[in-house]
Amino acid sequence: FINGFAWTFCLPFAAMMEIPLWGKLIATAIGTPFLGFFVYAGYLHIQYRKYGSTQLVLSQVPLEPGTEARGLIQIPRRLIPEEGTRFGVQVKIFCERKEEVGSGEDSTTQTTVLFPQEYLIDTDLSRGTRSLIPVPLNIPEKAPLRCVEGNPKYTWKMTVSSRTQGVDFA
Repeated sequence: FINGFAWTFCLPFAAMMEIPLWGKLIATAIGTPFLGFFVYAGYLHIQYRKYGSTQLVLSQVPLEPGTEARGLIQIPRRLIPEEGTRFGVQVKIFCERKEEVGSGEDSTTQTTVLFPQEYLIDTDLSRGTRSLIPVPLNIPEKAPLRCVEGNPKYTWKMTVSSRTQGVDFA
């Protein structure tokens, strides 16, 4: 989408130049990714200005395998759903396993998603102008601890998104 949007701006620019066709194609090929990057960076900036810096507060630290804990996502601005829809926040939690196979130039990195969990949360414990979203954190008993130094590397990740009025929350 972003490169398609950027293409509409770079192509006319390349067409206005008094250079041969191959030069126009090179100018368009080089300009399109850069313009796409700036459009995407602008979108992220608008998203940050609308929602601020989100934090996750854990009910206990550390989270160990086999435990059931709770988290609270604190969003400085209140999430208002799109008109005609119910409030909902989609939360995905997973463990990412990265393993380097081979050595030297022949090495490759294999990425595997372990223990995926997905929740659709329809509760907002709002306090004034901010949103507070409760999240269950169920760490499976056989789940590895976080390890970013060895091989394989294990990293726990969480993504949160919601369709809201204007720019979506993510």
